[in-house]
Amino acid sequence: MLVGRLHKPSFLFAYLIGHLIRVSDAKLVGNYVSEAKGPNKKLTIKTVENLTVKIDRTLDNRYTPPPSKKLNR
Repeated sequence: MLVGRLHKPSFLFAYLIGHLIRVSDAKLVGNYVSEAKGPNKKLTIKTVENLTVKIDRTLDNRYTPPPSKKLNR
């Protein structure tokens, strides 16, 4: 199970935080943090993809993120 939260200390950036819990024994398996800077939707999507890759490394490495695209700012 992934327990997530959004920490937004400023309008300039936010942190996506996830705690991965193994349900069978309630053990914490991993802690993850990804930073999003700015209000740009594409950057937020990239931050979610980065968080997904971090979580996948702990699991069975099945996720393949989409190819990187040049971000328009």
